[in-house]
Amino acid sequence: MKIFNTPITILTSTKLSMASALCHKVEESRILNEDIKQLATEICTNKAILIKALEFDINDVEPKPHEMIALTSNQLPPNTDYLPGTKYLKKSFSLKVSGSKELFTYRPSHIPPDYDISGRVTDDTVNIDFQTQIPSETLNEDQVKDLAAQFKAAFQKMEELRNEINKDVTELNQFINKNVEELLEKRKEALLSKQAIDKNLENFQ
Repeated sequence: MKIFNTPITILTSTKLSMASALCHKVEESRILNEDIKQLATEICTNKAILIKALEFDINDVEPKPHEMIALTSNQLPPNTDYLPGTKYLKKSFSLKVSGSKELFTYRPSHIPPDYDISGRVTDDTVNIDFQTQIPSETLNEDQVKDLAAQFKAAFQKMEELRNEINKDVTELNQFINKNVEELLEKRKEALLSKQAIDKNLENFQ
């Protein structure tokens, strides 16, 4: 599967909706009597809302045993001879990660749509896959060099994507916090207005 390939605007919309729902659950007494900025911070640091930066050290990548995988004709590049049942070399690497693993789903805002990477995320690990069109477990010198170049390029891309998504995370957390403060302020204004109206009505009794 592809990682870093879904527009991050979807994550923004999801987190804003969740934060808005939490704002409407805050008791009226808290909104009237507590500091709005502190209430906003409490909501935005909720584990369902807060997005933590992705962290990993590409130097800690670990190779996994290779596999021989049978591919269908549409999984091979155009004009490639297809022999049903032929298996092709697949190489994978695993990398320990921390932070909000959901970020592997989303594409950084300044990255083009076709700039993604093949990988699988499981618990605290991301597995990076390299499916080749090499129908052999024995590689010649040129194939080894070519694969090594692919590995290096993919690892550099991983670091670039991590750095870009983390920039978005900083901006997104700030954006959500600002919106939450505004929502709470509006609720407070509405509550104070209602209190004022109720008090005026009492004076006419």
